[in-house]
Formats: sequence, structure tokens, C-alpha cells
Amino acid sequence: MIFLLLNILALNLAVFLLVISIRFFKRWGKNGYLIYAGITLVLSAFTLSLGLNNSNPLLFQAWFGILSGLCAWTMSEMANEVGMLEIEKGDGSLHFLMVFLLTLIAWRHLPLAIQFGITLFLMNWGGHIIIFAGRHLLGKKRLTPLVDIISILIIFGEIIYTIVTGGNPISTLWSATWVWIAISMIVFSRLF
Repeated sequence: MIFLLLNILALNLAVFLLVISIRFFKRWGKNGYLIYAGITLVLSAFTLSLGLNNSNPLLFQAWFGILSGLCAWTMSEMANEVGMLEIEKGDGSLHFLMVFLLTLIAWRHLPLAIQFGITLFLMNWGGHIIIFAGRHLLGKKRLTPLVDIISILIIFGEIIYTIVTGGNPISTLWSATWVWIAISMIVFSRLF
């Protein structure tokens, strides 16, 4: 249980650092976003390359994959901010489905770092689509309680799973990832 909480805390710290860095680049407008997108793209590739190094322990490979996925998502958000990429609208949703299906097909053959990286990337992207499409279809008043209920069920389910199974570090990290995205959905359904 402590390991689960530490992983959730570490995920929040990584996201906090990525988000707080945006403020620094935001002052330069579109050029600042583009510079930050380039930096996070390089960080994503670098951390993924570290995660693909089989001489690293599995837990390190997984964490490097997580960092890669978070950086890749941040790069996508910056590209969305400057109009280079549409994340939640028609084409973006179709691309999400395509990447999701290709990932499902290839899942068993993907290294651990790529599994974690693509999962974090797709969780963020899917969450983005759910919030923006849900707002459009249901309105904020009806979407927020629905997101809350589903997220709380995910959180409790993952905590119970971790307690019951005793979880090895990798399965606990998967649980932490699900808890983190559920908490993110609760927060972001209120902010945007």
C-alpha cells in the first residue's frame, strides 16, 4: 500500500514539474509553446531509450516509460495549443482510436517501457476526449458527477486489488497509474 502511494506521489510530482515548466515558456507565446514542445519531445525520446535498455531493472524501465509517455503527452498538448494538432475533435478522436487499436493488437510484443509510455499517453488523450466530448454531449453539470463516480470506482478497485494481491512492484505501478488518471479526471473535469 505504501508503494502504491509513493508511486502516485511520484506521478503527481512528474506532472507538476511538466506543468510548472509551461509557465516559464508561456511568456513567449506561440514560440514558447513550440520550444517547450520540442524539449518535451526530446525528453520523451531520451527517457524511452533509457527504458528500452534491458540492463536496467524492470521497475526503472517502467518508470522511464511513464516519463516518456508524460513528456509525449505534454508535447501533444503544446502542439494543440498552437493549432498544429487537434486532440479532442473529429480527426483527433479518430487518430486516438487508431493508435488504441494498434496498441491492443501489438500489446503482448511491446517492451515494458513502451507499454507504460503508450498507456500514459493514451490515458491522457482518452481523458481529454472524454472531458471535452462529454461536456459537449452532457454538459458540465451532468458530466462531473459521472466522472466522479467512475473515477472513485477505479480508485477503490485498484486499492482493493493492490491490498488483496499484495502486488509486485510492476503491478502496483500499474495500479498507481490507474489511480493517478482517475484522480486527474476528477480534477480536470472541474477545471476545463
